[in-house]
Amino acid sequence: MMAYTTASGVKLYLNSVSYSTEDWPSDSEIEFLIDLNDSIIDRMAGKTYATASGVEYYDCNGYEKLITDHAPIITITELAELQDDGTYTAMTETRDDDVSSSYYVENYDAGIIHLNDPISDNNAYRLTYTWGYNTTPAWVSKLSLLLTARDVLQRLASSNDSQELMREIENQIKMINIEIDKLGQLIDMEFLCHARGL
Repeated sequence: MMAYTTASGVKLYLNSVSYSTEDWPSDSEIEFLIDLNDSIIDRMAGKTYATASGVEYYDCNGYEKLITDHAPIITITELAELQDDGTYTAMTETRDDDVSSSYYVENYDAGIIHLNDPISDNNAYRLTYTWGYNTTPAWVSKLSLLLTARDVLQRLASSNDSQELMREIENQIKMINIEIDKLGQLIDMEFLCHARGL
C-alpha cells in the first residue's frame, strides 16, 4: 500500500522549526512514523484508502438493498442471483423496476445496492466488485502529515517554534475530525442486507 504522505512533505511542513541536526529524525524514521499513523487512520476509519477487489455473499429474503462490507464502490464486476440448481446467474444493472433480476448502485460512497425485485423465492446473491480509492482523499493525506509532524515535533519539543506549531497542528487535527463527523450518513438499516461470512 502506498503511504498517505511522504517524509519530504513532513519536513517541508516543519521547515519553520529551528532544531539541532542531530535531533532531527532520518527519512526512514519519518517513514516509520508515517506507516504507524496511516495504520491508525485505517483502523479508526474501518477501511483503507487504497483499492481492493473481492467477492461477498448475501442471504436477503425480502430485503430491497444490499450494503457492501467495503466502501466506496468503484465498480461492480457482477451481481449474481443463486438459482435452484446451485449456480449463479448474472443480474442486469438498470434503474428500470420492470426488469426482473436487476439492480442499481444507489450510493457508491456508502456501498448501497438497490434490488429492483427483492420479493422473490430466491434471495441469495454473490457480489464481485472493486472498492476503495484510486487517489488518496486530500483530508487523509493531510491528517497523515499532521499526525506525523506532531510526532516529529514531540521529539523536537525543546524550541518555542515547535510548541506554537504543535498547537496549530492539534487545532487542524480537531477541525478534520469535526469534518469527518459531519460526513456521517444516516441510513435506514431496516432495509439493508449485509454480507454473510463464509
